[in-house]
Amino acid sequence: MMQRFRVPVRPVPKGRPRVSYRGGRVITYTPAKTRRFENLVRAYAVANGIELEEGDVGLLLRFETASPADVSNLVKNVEDALNGIAYEDDRQVSVIVALKRPPGPLGEGVDIVVTQAKGLEELVESIFGRGVDEVSAYRKTKGPRPRNTPA
Repeated sequence: MMQRFRVPVRPVPKGRPRVSYRGGRVITYTPAKTRRFENLVRAYAVANGIELEEGDVGLLLRFETASPADVSNLVKNVEDALNGIAYEDDRQVSVIVALKRPPGPLGEGVDIVVTQAKGLEELVESIFGRGVDEVSAYRKTKGPRPRNTPA
């Protein structure tokens, strides 16, 4: 099933955990800005009827923002926010396709598609090849193996 929704606010990258000391104890916590954005993503997912996916999951993410944030940190924040809503655990996410671009006519926000990974995996495999089998075929037809491939 392909599930789609938009969060129409400026995407926030995953913040590094903060550490403080209280009463001689070390306390680690997530920055407030990160928590607020994760809560917004969760709220929009629930409001749009996003259902729990089983098995391997794929995410398609389009970030429209003027933020200089790394796309990988933007992805991580959305991925964590969808835990328990779109999938049981983010370990289920096996394919992520993410795009970051300047805001369009709708302004800043993130478009999110949650789907079964199979179709996305096939797309990625068609672009990159199928791995060891393809390397073996290459070796048989083209000579020495390509660099950085399994022997």
